[in-house]
Amino acid sequence: MTQTLSDFGERWPSRLVATAAEDRLNISPTNPMPSRFWDPAHWRFRAEESRTIADQMIHEEARTIMRRIAMDYDRLAKFAEVQQLSQEATERKT
Repeated sequence: MTQTLSDFGERWPSRLVATAAEDRLNISPTNPMPSRFWDPAHWRFRAEESRTIADQMIHEEARTIMRRIAMDYDRLAKFAEVQQLSQEATERKT
């Protein structure tokens, strides 16, 4: 039996779907992203968490995917670090 996206959608509680949609819609210039998204430590923690999960996996392909996710979190940490430094430099100028 082939599953479609609608099959998965029926399994998610509607409150989770609504919450995720609201979170996406609430980000605007007047309501910026939560500060944790600009916190490099947040992304480094997520990267380490992903590596820990990967180390416990038995399936090689799944382990590879989790390690790739960890590398992406490391990249986000670097972006957040650059953003933070840029913001600090801007604040010092004003």
